[in-house]
Amino acid sequence: MLESTTDDTATAGAAADGPTRAGSAYVLHRSDDWDAFNPFGLIIRHRDSARTRSDYSGVFESLDIHNAPRLHVNHVDATRLPVTVSQLERHPSSWQTFLPLDVSRYVVCVAGARPDGSPDTANLHVWILDGTVGVSFAPGIWHAGAAVLDTPGHFAVIWPRADRDSDTEFLQLPEPFVIH
Repeated sequence: MLESTTDDTATAGAAADGPTRAGSAYVLHRSDDWDAFNPFGLIIRHRDSARTRSDYSGVFESLDIHNAPRLHVNHVDATRLPVTVSQLERHPSSWQTFLPLDVSRYVVCVAGARPDGSPDTANLHVWILDGTVGVSFAPGIWHAGAAVLDTPGHFAVIWPRADRDSDTEFLQLPEPFVIH
């Protein structure tokens, strides 16, 4: 779960100070540092070459044969930095893809999993992406919920699953952290 604070003066550049939670840190990546996202999934974008296609069909795959591709549109209210993260989620069997339809900028926060499956909250990664690129979380990747900056936004979401509530695990963090 992501919550905005009331500090209008915060900017993404303040992230070098790290979060306000003791014993934790996050890496704020440049918005075009797409290769750094590879361990967590895919950045969905066209590679700027005419008459070519960038194929991301793998996001329709699932580790569970009972899952089928589903498409829905999310409306996300606008927030501003700093953003407090109090909950992470993951989808153990399926990719979850967010394609911005009407989004200025949005926050992506991910964590890998420890050997026991819990999120590695000591190794968080954050991007602030513009609305021209999408993101697809690989199966099992812990991530914060959608947070759009500046204005309310809409995402097309592709997510193979058996039904509305399957393939989702939520984890309330014992101590929230703040993205500046």
